[in-house]
Amino acid sequence: MSIFTTTNISSKVGSVKNALSKDDWEAIEAGAERMGRALVGSLKTILGEVQTVLDKNTPRRGAQEQRGSAVARDNSFSFDKRKVDYDDFVARMRDKRAWELRNEVQKFCKRILQGPRLNREELRVTFQEELDRFEAMMLQHPLWIGLSEEEQEGAMESLERYLTSRLHPRIFAPDAESRQRDAQLRMRIARLHFISPDHLDISQENRNAEAWTAAIGALTATSHKVTPLEKLDSILEASRLIYAAPAMNESKQAMSADDYLPILVYLLLQANPPELQSNIDYISSFRARSRMHGEAGYFFTHVAGAVYFIETLDATKLSIEPSLFEHLFAEDDENAYSFVLNAAGTPTNVPNLDNSSATSPCPSPS
Repeated sequence: MSIFTTTNISSKVGSVKNALSKDDWEAIEAGAERMGRALVGSLKTILGEVQTVLDKNTPRRGAQEQRGSAVARDNSFSFDKRKVDYDDFVARMRDKRAWELRNEVQKFCKRILQGPRLNREELRVTFQEELDRFEAMMLQHPLWIGLSEEEQEGAMESLERYLTSRLHPRIFAPDAESRQRDAQLRMRIARLHFISPDHLDISQENRNAEAWTAAIGALTATSHKVTPLEKLDSILEASRLIYAAPAMNESKQAMSADDYLPILVYLLLQANPPELQSNIDYISSFRARSRMHGEAGYFFTHVAGAVYFIETLDATKLSIEPSLFEHLFAEDDENAYSFVLNAAGTPTNVPNLDNSSATSPCPSPS
């Protein structure tokens, strides 16, 4: 029997009303590392510990149909709005009245890109502190203080996008340890290629080849996105496709979180996306804490938990004989290692904020 039981999580979908503090995020990361060392077997336990801090800030909503209706939501308006917001942000930053904020942002970028290399923790702390400082400066500046709350939120999203795009070469997988962790995880997933939906007790009504193929594409695309928000978009797209499978099969039975999690694990095993662990670290480190909420934040937490589950996966978590699992896992199958180590996405055409380059085009928001 599979042990995917997450009733305590399935009702916890919604917006995080309170921003997570640095101590909160450190508690999440410490819990994840502790679980890795202890080889915790249950995905329920893994997700429960990873989400401890999120849960206390997350109001309950018990409507499964709300997630189902979200599957078909059209994101075109959101992407269009991001482009408008970003163009507006760049125009205001080039205004001569924004010289002080622009100068501080450019000094920070130069320090990260040209200064001594920092480790992952130093980068995370420095980035979050500076992002908070720049946002505070922006919200008190005459160019932004009179905007609506929605427009100010768009400006802060654009600031995060600019910084993460500009600093991506130094802050994504910044050291050899990160690359080694990615390689080890990808090799492990390759050795687990024999796992089937039956091993994870995935019901037939939740299996749909078209939805799953598209979801695998979205999970793989995460590595080719640049900003944390773009990577979250890919995770959200994959999750909505997973939830769409029953409807595509003309099933009237809504998918539960207990149904969703084994499918997510299976599709991650099938996708074996490059730099999976680095993508998780990147999102958790460089996405603004105050904006790590909603559907994207919820599903990101499950992806992180699914990865920790994969790292400790053995026969006791599957519907498979232990001896057969050990045989298949140890089998020297050259095809399992034939994947290509693709590079992560790289930023292109990041605009110069100096007003002397006002004609520089801006990168697209998606």
